[in-house]
Amino acid sequence: LIDSLKQVGEYDNTLIVFTSDHGEMMGDHWLRGKLGFYDGAYRIPLIMRDPRPVADGSRGSTVTAFTEHVDVAPTLLDYFALCIPR
Repeated sequence: LIDSLKQVGEYDNTLIVFTSDHGEMMGDHWLRGKLGFYDGAYRIPLIMRDPRPVADGSRGSTVTAFTEHVDVAPTLLDYFALCIPR
């Protein structure tokens, strides 16, 4: 995807968001389902690449604080200057 964006000249105009749902334990630690206090349930990828120059100061940084996906939608709506529903 990134290579294709670069080939067509849109990489520097595209907000990229990569994430997933928290994982099913799938037998890890003899557990099934979405439960437990293990990395498979709580360490979820969230990678955002903001192409705007305003993001240069934080580009490449890692957030180590606890975060929640509930913040993703308002962040994206704000990025696109859309109203955040209350």
